[in-house]
Amino acid sequence: MLDGQLEIHTLLCRAHVPFAIHCLTSLVKAHVDPVSLVVHDDGSLRDEEMRQFSHLSPRWIMRPEADEKLDELLAKLPLCRAFRKTNPMALKLLDVALLSDGQYLNYCDSDVLFFKKVRLFFAPPTGSDGVFTMDTVQGFSIRAAELMRSGMSLISKLNAGTFSVKRNVLDLEKIEWCLGQPFARRHEHVAEQTLWSLLVGSLRINQWDPRQFKIINSADDVEDELVAGHFISTNRQCITQFFDRAQRLDGEPIVVKQRRGRRLTGIALAAIGVGERMKRLLPAAKAP
Repeated sequence: MLDGQLEIHTLLCRAHVPFAIHCLTSLVKAHVDPVSLVVHDDGSLRDEEMRQFSHLSPRWIMRPEADEKLDELLAKLPLCRAFRKTNPMALKLLDVALLSDGQYLNYCDSDVLFFKKVRLFFAPPTGSDGVFTMDTVQGFSIRAAELMRSGMSLISKLNAGTFSVKRNVLDLEKIEWCLGQPFARRHEHVAEQTLWSLLVGSLRINQWDPRQFKIINSADDVEDELVAGHFISTNRQCITQFFDRAQRLDGEPIVVKQRRGRRLTGIALAAIGVGERMKRLLPAAKAP
């Protein structure tokens, strides 16, 4: 981290470069507070892709370098090492935490597009241990019964696409234990997100106000007051139509509001599951 600059990490693969150029440029330019971008290579990047980001002056952490360091740091944690080798999303959890400087871990996915200037965006308020994106669903791989047996809890609708959290929340022993459970091998695309939510489930976690920073499910979600949007993979096809708007970064800098995240226990997760099943059954029961 450079003196006086906020260190923000991201994970990048070659396939995402065409839209990541626009998103990461908007991330850096939207912040009126000075930032330093750190890009983690998933192992697919080449020099020609990296040169396209030279205007952002990022610090690159290449996969071979990261593998060497993490193999040493995780020498006594075989499941964590295996997780890194088999799931690219593991780098968002392990590499970002273990290769970061500073008290807080600041991370932003490469498919988040900023539309307005921001101030103190990665700044959890006093009395909070961190801030995460609020999802539109409970995107976790753990089942209610498993959560009850674990004695742990989640943060409701936590999305790990963008976050700022105290570095000391990383509990490698807890991660190693979780990786030995069935839920860590189920729905692997949300395994890392589930682990993050379990790590912070008992802490004081905030979430950005979804009216200002939200998960984008369709082009209609990009409203005038939106500060930033996370164009997740299932709905990313519309992102290109908003690149010009992101270049303008309209208006004065905004401090995005935060709200306290809701703790989600196994019983509460079970109740949500029952409610969802009832919604699916009721239309069928009303059908002639």
